[in-house]
Amino acid sequence: MSLAIKLVGLACGVPTDHDGRFLLEYDPTCQWKEGGQLCVHLLSTDDLGAAKRYPDLVSLHADYSRSVGTRADGKPDRPITAYTMEIVKIPDEGESK
Repeated sequence: MSLAIKLVGLACGVPTDHDGRFLLEYDPTCQWKEGGQLCVHLLSTDDLGAAKRYPDLVSLHADYSRSVGTRADGKPDRPITAYTMEIVKIPDEGESK
């Protein structure tokens, strides 16, 4: 069984193009400024089969909570944690749901 991340939406409630979609690619070290905001490489998909897969909860949590430095308030900067997420189980080929 593999796991995937479903990006429910931003915790602050502002809608994004990723809401309700599955994480496809995420690289918080790839950053740029857009309209005065810092952006990170984040791609999502509606297709659960194409979603980024994690073999276990430990590796999923490590990716989700990966820090790219420190925020102005001294706390770790973990961009994707701005999203509320849902962990989705993906049966591996040959496994029953």
